[in-house]
Parts: sequence; structure tokens; C-alpha cells
Amino acid sequence: MADRLEEAQLLQLMEKLKTSHTWIKIVGEIEATLEHRISDYEFVVDRWPDCRAMVVRAKPNDIKLKYLEPIVNLYATDHDALRGLLHNLDWSKGKRFECVASGLMPVLTEVIQLHRVPTGTHTDAVYLKVTQDTLKLRPVPEGCTLSSLGADRAALVNSVWDLRNGDVSEAYIKHLITSLPSTCLYNQEGELLGYALTYHYGCLGVLYVLEEHRGKGYGKVAMSHLAFKHLQKKKEVFVMIQRVNTPSIKMHEGIGFEVIPDMSFDWIFCD
Repeated sequence: MADRLEEAQLLQLMEKLKTSHTWIKIVGEIEATLEHRISDYEFVVDRWPDCRAMVVRAKPNDIKLKYLEPIVNLYATDHDALRGLLHNLDWSKGKRFECVASGLMPVLTEVIQLHRVPTGTHTDAVYLKVTQDTLKLRPVPEGCTLSSLGADRAALVNSVWDLRNGDVSEAYIKHLITSLPSTCLYNQEGELLGYALTYHYGCLGVLYVLEEHRGKGYGKVAMSHLAFKHLQKKKEVFVMIQRVNTPSIKMHEGIGFEVIPDMSFDWIFCD
């Protein structure tokens, strides 16, 4: 019988999961819920207190951020327990499985095939972290100004975001801008050069430099200063980058991020 966790139980489970980078996104989702940055998820485990598997999914009703509705996150130490939770999902609706640990992919793939669900994008990502000791903070170029993004920039950010989905994703971007740290760089004329945001679960990303201003190191400035903001309160911060995006991986390594070896995550889009 599946159980839905309350805040006290989430806090207890989070402390356990913090010991491994494998569950970094699950920990981030719990933190976001406990800190009331979002309120759209429910955390369903196979049993409590000795849970062996958990599915993090959108609540069936009252979703404030529609962008989060198809997202599903997985935790498991037992494949059979995870299999049972997956079979209980509503497979008539589209889903986006995010940051799936590589060890859980065989079970997820099996269940998807059993339910005859067509899949679209399959993305493999690597995990990079940076600490106060490894961060290489890049100076703000002369004549430029470093600031935080304003909510009025949400439409612009959404228009060039790879995961854009009209008004749904724009509302999510606006939520990130207004509730979490961001950085943006302007030139002397007040023209926006580039920016970086923080996802609701703590991952840094949505890094973008306007095409006509690329190749000048603005991305390194924006991302290193965003990392610096977070490292005033945290021991480390992280990014997840598609394995095939070698330029982005090298850019982050240039400001002190380090690839964690033998760790990979998958994003699976189900129609």
C-alpha cells in the first residue's frame, strides 16, 4: 500500500538521501517543498518508514505551476518496489521523467514498454559541482553591470529556452526569477548580454548569452557569480549538462565546476 509523505517524514527522508549525489534532484524537490518554494508535488512511497522506492509527482488537483504537471522524479533501492509504484501512475497522460539515475533506467524502460507508451526525447546528462574552494569567480567586464533578472524579462527568457511551452513555461520562468537567485549582465547602453537562473530544486541553469555577444566570456561571468551567490549559504552547488554538450561542460570546468565521475542521469519524455 503506497503512502504519501507529510513534511516531518520528508525532512527525515531528506537527511538520509543527502548522503549520496545520486538523489540530488529528489533532495532538491523535498527542500523546495519544505521551504514552500513550490506546493505542487506529492511524495508517494511504497511503505514507511523503511521505504524502498518513491515517486515524486504532481498533485492530482490544484496545480499552480502547470509546467511541473508532467514531471516525475524517482528514487529506489529496490526495483520491485519501484515497479509497483510506476504501474500505479496514470499512463494516459504525458510524462517527463527527470534526472533518472542510470541504475533505475531498466525498470522504467520495462514499465514504459508494458504500457505501450510512446517516448520522445531521451537525454543523457552529466553532473558537475562547484564549491567555495574550487570556484573561479570571473570579474565583471569593464563598462558592464551585473544584476538580477526582473520579472519583466520572463517572456524573453522563455522565448529562447529549449523547454519552452508557451504561457505554461513562461509562468514557470517568472516564478524562478521572482523567488530564486539569478544573474544577468548588461553593457553600458543597458543592453542585456546574458543571464543564468536557478531551478526550483536548486540546480543552476537556463544559461544564455545573446548570439551577437557570444565568445566574450559573458556566460562564465553570469554563471560564476550565480554560483557565488549560492555558495554564501551552501557548501556546493551543481549543474546538469547534456553529455553531448561538450562546450558547455568545458565552460563550466573553466570556472571551477568538476564532473562527478561514474554519475549520469536521464531525462525521458513520454507522449
